[in-house]
Amino acid sequence: MFATPKSYFQQQYVAVIDTALGAIESRFASDTWNFLSDVESALITVPVDTNVSDFYGSDVDAERLKLHVSMFHDMLLQKQSRVSSFGDVVDIMKADATVRNLFPELTKVT
Repeated sequence: MFATPKSYFQQQYVAVIDTALGAIESRFASDTWNFLSDVESALITVPVDTNVSDFYGSDVDAERLKLHVSMFHDMLLQKQSRVSSFGDVVDIMKADATVRNLFPELTKVT
């Protein structure tokens, strides 16, 4: 029982906000989201310090992946460029076949 229509709508508004916040929190707190965040972090930072290659198992050589990411960033540094997200890395890899051929382990994870 609500005293006024205003109090009813305030309660409804708070319930909708709580539901939306709960959905956002559950979506971004999943194991998949954490893994994808680790992948992004591994590809945009140097030196690579992650166990992302554990997910890929024998499909990816962990040491070569670290080397390729490091070389990729050296190449970007020479071009006076930077990457700040996984999307940036993917865009560069898509745009240049030479880069894909130079860094096959990096290509596998992107």
